[in-house]
Amino acid sequence: MRPAGSVTASLPVEVWAALGYLVCRTSGKKCRAELLAKLQRHCVDQIAAGVAPGELAARFGDPAAVRLFGRRSVCPVALESNLPAPLLRVVAEVVQRTKLWPRERDNVARELCTQFADGVKAGCPTDELIRAFGPIRPAARLIRRGRIPNRPVLWHLWRRAWQGAVGISLAAIVYFGTLIGWLHLAGAPTHIDAVGRFDAEQEKVPIEDRAWPYYRNAIVQFVDLKDPTIANSVAESLVEGPNGAHWAAAREHLKNNQPSLDLLVQGSACREFGLVYRDRENNGWLKQRNAGDVDHTWPQNRAYSEVRLPQIQELQQLSRLLQGAEHRAIEDGDGKAATRYLVARLRLAQQIWNSAEFPIIENMAAFQLLQAHEAVTRLAALWPELLSDADLVALSAVLVESGERGFRPKTQILRDQILGTIAGFFSNDGSGDGHLSAEGVPELQDWISMAPTAMPELAGWQSWLRGFPEGPWRERLSLELSGAILATMVGDRRETLGEAQRLLDLYEADIERDYWDLAESGVDDELTLIKDDPELRHRYLPVLMTFHVMGFSVSRSRAAQMQTTSDTALLAVTLEQYRRRHGTWPARLDELVTEFIDVVPRDQHDGKPLRYILTGSGPLVYSVSADRTDDTGAAPWNEASKPTAATGNCCRRNDSNQEGTSRSVRKASRRLAQRRSR
Repeated sequence: MRPAGSVTASLPVEVWAALGYLVCRTSGKKCRAELLAKLQRHCVDQIAAGVAPGELAARFGDPAAVRLFGRRSVCPVALESNLPAPLLRVVAEVVQRTKLWPRERDNVARELCTQFADGVKAGCPTDELIRAFGPIRPAARLIRRGRIPNRPVLWHLWRRAWQGAVGISLAAIVYFGTLIGWLHLAGAPTHIDAVGRFDAEQEKVPIEDRAWPYYRNAIVQFVDLKDPTIANSVAESLVEGPNGAHWAAAREHLKNNQPSLDLLVQGSACREFGLVYRDRENNGWLKQRNAGDVDHTWPQNRAYSEVRLPQIQELQQLSRLLQGAEHRAIEDGDGKAATRYLVARLRLAQQIWNSAEFPIIENMAAFQLLQAHEAVTRLAALWPELLSDADLVALSAVLVESGERGFRPKTQILRDQILGTIAGFFSNDGSGDGHLSAEGVPELQDWISMAPTAMPELAGWQSWLRGFPEGPWRERLSLELSGAILATMVGDRRETLGEAQRLLDLYEADIERDYWDLAESGVDDELTLIKDDPELRHRYLPVLMTFHVMGFSVSRSRAAQMQTTSDTALLAVTLEQYRRRHGTWPARLDELVTEFIDVVPRDQHDGKPLRYILTGSGPLVYSVSADRTDDTGAAPWNEASKPTAATGNCCRRNDSNQEGTSRSVRKASRRLAQRRSR
């Protein structure tokens, strides 16, 4: 990039090299041409004035010169000042460190060049000027502080807002980072070995009194349907009976599983359910169902919520098998077989209820007991001619035995699970205290997700995370932030467990009262107070979540419902026994006392004896139901309206009308009646 003509000839090579270095590092073709022209004229004038070429080369070849002479508004002042290279370097470094706007930097550069030029003209040496100027960094900070106040008001407002946002963000990062570290350094929570505790109790039961080995063999020998596409339909037909859409396939399925049915009947005769989870004999069943082995299925020290219960589905399948066998026996007119399978159903459900170790199993047993009680009522009310006197005695005996044990919810199971679940949220410092731990946060989040309406504010703050791209980091961020937020809300371990213990004591006091005397529940009132108070709701969040999901009101009402269906089933059987012995229906239920029952069962909704009236179609036993209104059993009982405590229509004998009974059942009933009459 050499200019032509005499200008080129008048500049030494070393000066030209310095100018080339400076110009080549200036942006813009037009700017480079203009700058080169200025520098050439300036250098020619300086050489003519007697300035040595080496001094010019040092001045314009220094990197600092690029930052000064390359700026259009600074270049004229910098050329006019004729500053030596050390002073140009000082000016360039100071301007660079001020970190001001470009226009402000140009002003500072011009002022410094003028200031140093005055000192040079006054005869001050370069070193003395640099020493008098002072350190570069403090000088740059002072200049910046002096310039910033002169900026526009809007910029100052924006700067303060930005500083505030940064400050808040840093404070939040430090705060949440401290909480997250606090959570992770807390240590792992201690879990109760629920399976081990239960196994220790079950191992006390003699082997000959355990029903589970029979049920386990029935599960192993169970034959699945050849056509899996109709499995659900066949299962429904087993429950519905001959009116089911796939009843023919259901009967064939029962035939293929007769060995399993026989094992179920044998197991139902045992005294206890007797399931020992970690018994090595369970390995064959678990591996057949692709559930691993006992060590894999029930490892040590797992939280209550993490314990797997593969037997639930199996037991439900076996119960449906017994239901189908009962329907088959009724259709075939075999009252003895129907009674045998119905008694097995009752005993199986009662065994599960008596030994239930988890609320979910207790609920399953309650549902099966309700169905079995209703099946007894249905059989005794609609098809009494199928039953012999011995069958009625067998049904009455198993109902009496079931009723003697009672149907009160098992408070110890609930207490163990709630306290074990809550303790699993917290660390343990060895003295029984601790705080929310990193491992407990996901578990608590799972419980919150089961009841999202209980804490809507927790669902709201996470919504902003959904705007971020999908990825593992988003899930991690959500988990860490939620843990930090929950840590600020939830009380410590000792306080939380103490509150749970207090509520459980209130619940046990409620259980000891009769259901009809539970117009006001102590535990329900306390839970309402906690939920309505924002401070308490946050502080006792683990307690509120676990108690809310457990549903105490449901368990109490379910127990009352089971007691009612059991009582009405027993009355249905004893009414038929009375009719056979006396040839007529009793005028009052009191006439059954002593001869068939010890006392007339009470209505669970008002404490009075169950209602009993004689209608044109037979006797009617009913409950006043939850509204405590005696409607004299307005809705008649039939197969479309099954007997429950909620309907208030529990047991109706209708000799003239058997709607819903299949044609084959009616034919079989008539044949059996004819044989008995002969």
